[in-house]
Amino acid sequence: MALSKATRLYCTVVIAAGVTIMLAAAYGGHSFAMARLMIYVLIAANVATIKMRIPGLTATVSGGSLLIFAGLTDLTSAETVLVAIVVGLVQCLWNPKQRPSVLQVVFSICTLVISVMVAWTFGRWLTDTFAPGNMIALLACSTALYFLANTLLLAGVLSLTEMKPVGKVWNQLYLWTFPHYLLSASLGGLFGYVSRGANWRIMFLFLPGACLAFGYARALKLQENEDAIKNALS
Repeated sequence: MALSKATRLYCTVVIAAGVTIMLAAAYGGHSFAMARLMIYVLIAANVATIKMRIPGLTATVSGGSLLIFAGLTDLTSAETVLVAIVVGLVQCLWNPKQRPSVLQVVFSICTLVISVMVAWTFGRWLTDTFAPGNMIALLACSTALYFLANTLLLAGVLSLTEMKPVGKVWNQLYLWTFPHYLLSASLGGLFGYVSRGANWRIMFLFLPGACLAFGYARALKLQENEDAIKNALS
């Protein structure tokens, strides 16, 4: 389906903003704790292969969102952006029901990147202003901001393609997904709390579980393929 001019303009603006954030993260002189960041990336890449389908939506929710929420409280903005890029790539390209276009992949990653930057920046500003040093408040603010930014960006493009008010699209499709975001944020916050401990190397203990998650997702996909073949031959 051909995109309208308004939809193409919207996608262009979102992608331009996302790419700008990624370039700033890459070339902004940020320091990275490489060993710790790589553990985050490895775990995110594995758990992002688990895709949970929410009733009423054709899209899926990636398990990688747990690591994004952990990064919002535990990592720098540039590091969290990198985790979001990895999660977005895996979510789009790992065993999709339909092969996404390049535009869809880039747009999805950019929505994640923008949402992360909004949540990381303003979540810290709100917390520093009203509850300095309170990690629970930081997680709560970051979760709410990430949810609003991510779902409104997605509702915006659907609003343009379906010619419906953005508020109506958001209310019908995304408002009631907030509990799923809360659950992911709670688990991600727990992960971030553990990684902030005296010895962050305890994060290595999560790697076997992440590998098991990858294997589980792979087994589910193989089972789906086998069932599809059996149905086709029956």
